[in-house]
Amino acid sequence: MESLEHLFLYCPWSSHVWRKVCIFYSIHFNDSSWNSFLSTWWTNSAKASLVGKLSREVAAFPILLKWSPLPHPVHKLNTDGAFREAQGLASGGGALRNHQGKILVGFSHTYSYNSSLEVEARAMLDGVKLALEHSVVQVQIEADSAILFAALMSQSKLPWKIAQIV
Repeated sequence: MESLEHLFLYCPWSSHVWRKVCIFYSIHFNDSSWNSFLSTWWTNSAKASLVGKLSREVAAFPILLKWSPLPHPVHKLNTDGAFREAQGLASGGGALRNHQGKILVGFSHTYSYNSSLEVEARAMLDGVKLALEHSVVQVQIEADSAILFAALMSQSKLPWKIAQIV
């Protein structure tokens, strides 16, 4: 009966595989014990795995932004919308701030739309209506929907999903 050490280290095929693994992982293996070899290999694999996870985690941290005052009498309207297709839930809201960053009024609503683009558009419309109700006419609008902004700024037709909203 062959030993595990022979099976995994010393048979010609296994030796060839492990040599390739050692070269790939930069492991220096010189007939040390099986346990020492596995420990070294596991440590190097764990380091490589951890480094990959840490870099992804660090990249996931949000970037903190600082409020920059606007020229008087410009106000800022921040809006956002969310849609969860699986649950059929849609909601949006926003906040209207004065030129110093003080929140004047906020809002939130649930909607009966079927896409995030529709919800983003409706939240923006509700925010603009709210600004007009508060006699605010100079507004800088901020939202995270690049598609919505591109549609509003372009000379082409609006996407049919939001044509009735905006």
